[in-house]
Amino acid sequence: AAAARIAAGVANIPGVKLVAPVEANEMFLELPLGVMDALEADGFQFYRRSATLARFVCRFDVTEAEADALVASLQRHCALLAKAAE
Repeated sequence: AAAARIAAGVANIPGVKLVAPVEANEMFLELPLGVMDALEADGFQFYRRSATLARFVCRFDVTEAEADALVASLQRHCALLAKAAE
């Protein structure tokens, strides 16, 4: 449920692309350059598959607040990148 909540939350974030459908507790996200570093600085853990592809695995006890915090972090960092590119 947490992975599906995150996937729904990132659906409209510019620059973030869900690479495969969420079928369990994992999701693969294509992210703009630099966003993975920012997420790690915010304390999020994930697997780097390439410079822009991240694999997220949700624990069985992830709370809605934790899922929403990841979405908020992605929104914030992607918005900052978009603003810097203007």
